[in-house]
Amino acid sequence: MSANGHADGNSGVYVRAFPNGGYGGSVIDGPGNGGNGGVASLGPVTGSCSSPDGGYVDVSAGVTGGGGGNAGGSGNGGKGASELLDTAISGSTTAAGTLSLTQNVTGGSGGSVTSGTPGAAGAADLLFSLNDGTSSSLYVTLYATGDNGGYRDNPPAQQAMEPSAT
Repeated sequence: MSANGHADGNSGVYVRAFPNGGYGGSVIDGPGNGGNGGVASLGPVTGSCSSPDGGYVDVSAGVTGGGGGNAGGSGNGGKGASELLDTAISGSTTAAGTLSLTQNVTGGSGGSVTSGTPGAAGAADLLFSLNDGTSSSLYVTLYATGDNGGYRDNPPAQQAMEPSAT
């Protein structure tokens, strides 16, 4: 998924893109394992305004990894999908304009189990770089969040390791 928005007048430009990875399949009973979560894909997300009077450019994008599938029998939980965003968003405006950029990445949750091994959560990694020399105001907000590892119902109770977020 990618998105682009542009304005020539002094009105605002709002661009949003938030794809999600699919959840792994679950097993109700028996020795089968839960499926791993799917990775979400995000292409460039951009916004711009070329009005000499300025304009408001607001670009927001993020991805959420799919959660691992559960295993209701003796199988293991699926792993949550890890996600990486590397400067997925960009924007530009004139000297009188305001630029607001928000980038969000979330790893998928691990699958829970009845008696097997819980699935590990996916990691969330975010990289961002910007060189803006024209906007009169610039706002940048970045979020990276790892989700929860899967849980085991039958003793001994345990939870999979929590992921990292950078």
